[in-house]
Amino acid sequence: MAETDKQRLITALNASRSDLSRARRGLRREMDFSGKLRRSVAEHRVVWLGAGLVVGLLITRKLTQPPAPKTHKIKVKRSAEPADMGKAALIPLGAKFLFDMVKPTLMVWLREKALGRFSTAPASRAR
Repeated sequence: MAETDKQRLITALNASRSDLSRARRGLRREMDFSGKLRRSVAEHRVVWLGAGLVVGLLITRKLTQPPAPKTHKIKVKRSAEPADMGKAALIPLGAKFLFDMVKPTLMVWLREKALGRFSTAPASRAR
């Protein structure tokens, strides 16, 4: 009796192992993406070349299109008068003018700061 139970367990274990190895081989075949891609390109060469051509054309058309003009909206209260709207439009204009005037000085100052930090001479600043 014990021998037959042992034999049944051994047979079940061997069957389970063979099922597991079969499933492992199937999983390995399913996960072989490079092999699948290679076979697909070899079998359907014209379709792949056509798809590549279409995708390339779409990308080049998208890259060669001029960008759409950006519109800038200035939010002003509805009850504002036209003179107030003109004042609101002067704020970004004035800020740009001010930044354009300060930019060269700012760049010189930043360059000196950066070169001071990364120079090979020992730092003279105290901490």
